[in-house]
Amino acid sequence: DGKCANTGNASQLTKEQMNTSGVSVAFNKNSYSPADVGYMNNTRYTYNINVMTSSQTILSERYMSTSTSYNYYYYSDSYIWNGSSYVLETPEQLSWTDNYTNLVGKYTCGSTSNTGVCSSLYYVVGTTSSRMYYLTLTSGSTIENETITFSDNINDNGNGTYTLSNPVTIEKKDWYTNYGSYKNYYTCGSNEVTCSTSNIKYITSTSNTSITYILGSNWNKYGNSFIWDGTNYTLVDTIDVKDLSKSGVLNNNHYTCFNSSGVCSELNYIYYGTSNPYYIKLTGGKSVEDALNEMLYNDDVNTNDSTIKGAIDYWYSNNMTQYTDYLEDTVWCNDRSMDNQSSNGWNPNGGRTNTELYFKSRGNSSNLTCQNRNDRFTVNKENGNGALRYPVGLITKQEISLSFNSSKTPLASGKSYWGLSPYYFINSYANGFYVITNGSNISSSVYYSYGVRPAVSLRTGIEYMSGDGSSDTPYVIDMDS
Repeated sequence: DGKCANTGNASQLTKEQMNTSGVSVAFNKNSYSPADVGYMNNTRYTYNINVMTSSQTILSERYMSTSTSYNYYYYSDSYIWNGSSYVLETPEQLSWTDNYTNLVGKYTCGSTSNTGVCSSLYYVVGTTSSRMYYLTLTSGSTIENETITFSDNINDNGNGTYTLSNPVTIEKKDWYTNYGSYKNYYTCGSNEVTCSTSNIKYITSTSNTSITYILGSNWNKYGNSFIWDGTNYTLVDTIDVKDLSKSGVLNNNHYTCFNSSGVCSELNYIYYGTSNPYYIKLTGGKSVEDALNEMLYNDDVNTNDSTIKGAIDYWYSNNMTQYTDYLEDTVWCNDRSMDNQSSNGWNPNGGRTNTELYFKSRGNSSNLTCQNRNDRFTVNKENGNGALRYPVGLITKQEISLSFNSSKTPLASGKSYWGLSPYYFINSYANGFYVITNGSNISSSVYYSYGVRPAVSLRTGIEYMSGDGSSDTPYVIDMDS
C-alpha cells in the first residue's frame, strides 16, 4: 500500500520522549489496563487483585539429595523426651538411597550426628526415591496429640463464631494417605470445633502436605448481574463460597461486592482468576460493558497520546514536516476489537475467568481490514478517526506477517522495534506486537522499551528510485515526481 518504514537516525528523539538515553521507548508507560494497548486512549480501568486463599502446612517435605549429608541421616523406631530435647533410642545410620522404602514410621533428627539428640523431631510418614514427607514434633509433642479436626458442615452461631457440626478428628501423621477426603470441608486449622470468622476455613483444595482455604472473612457472594438503586449495587442470582470449588462457576458470576451481603456502593467485576481473582472496580451504576466501551469503543476513546505516539510526533515535527506534501493520509490501524469476545473473562455471561482478552491481530495474520473506525488513525476524518497530528504511524502485525519470509525482509533491521497492533490483556498487563531482529513478530508488555521505526505512506505518483528499505540501503524516492 505504499507504506515505508523510516530508516533514518532516531537519535533526535529526546531522552524524555524516549524514556531512556538510547533510541528505544515503551509503547505505553501505562500497562495495567486494556486501554493501554491504544495508540491513543482515554478512560483506564486498572487491575486489582484480591488474595482470598491461603495455605496451611500440615506435613513437611524435604528433597533427599543423594550427593549430600541428607543421604546419611540417623533413624530410630523410638525416642525419649528428656524435658528439653528428643533423644533417639539406639539410632542407626541408614542410606536413603538404599532404605527409603523402609523408613516410613521411623523417627529422625534430620542429622548425621550419632548422638540422636534434637529439639525438633521428624516422624516419617511417606517416602519417594527423592523426597521425605514428615511430621515435625516440638516441645515434647507426640504423634498422638498432633491432630486436626474437620467437618463437612458448620453452624453459624450468630455471634461471629462457627461450630463444626459433624467433627472428625484425625492424627496429622495420617494426612499423607487420606488428604483427598477433606476437600470442601471446614476446619478451624486445629483440633478446635468452634472458632471465629477470622479463623474458620473453607478448604478449596488439598495436597499431601497442606490445605488451601478461604477464611470466613472472605466468604463473599458472587452474582450474574446487579440492580442499581442510585446509591448501591445489589447482586442478583448469587452464589457463595461453597460454589467456588465447582469448575467454571465464576464464568457466569463475575460481579461481587467482596462481602457476604451482596450490597455495596462500589462493585467489582472479576475478569481473571478464581481463588485470587483479578478485577476492576465499577461505580455509579456502570457495568463491565460500560467499562469496555469507555476503554475501547466509545467515540471519545482517543484523547491521550500513548508514550510512543508522543515520541513519533516529536520526531516528525523536527524531521519530516517539509515532506508532508509527499505523503498520503493513509489509515494506521490500532484495531482494539476482540478476537475472543464470547469466551474471555470480560464477557459476564459465560466468559471464562481463565481466558485472557485477545485482540483481533492475535489470530489474524493477513487481513488488513480495520474493523473499528475509532481505531483507524488518520489526520482527516474522511476515511478514519482524524486523531493524528501528522500522517505517520507504525506498521501493523498483519503488514509484518505479509512482508516476512525466512530469506529476506525489508523489516529486518537487526534491532527490535514496536508495531501498532495490540495482542492481549492478561491478568495484569497489556501486550502488543513488535518486530524482532529477523523481521518477524512476537509480543511483549507495552511497558517495555523497544526501538521506534516510524512509518509513512507515499502519495500516489511518487516514484521509487532505489534501495530495499533496509538500514544499509534505504529506499530512495524521486522528490521531483
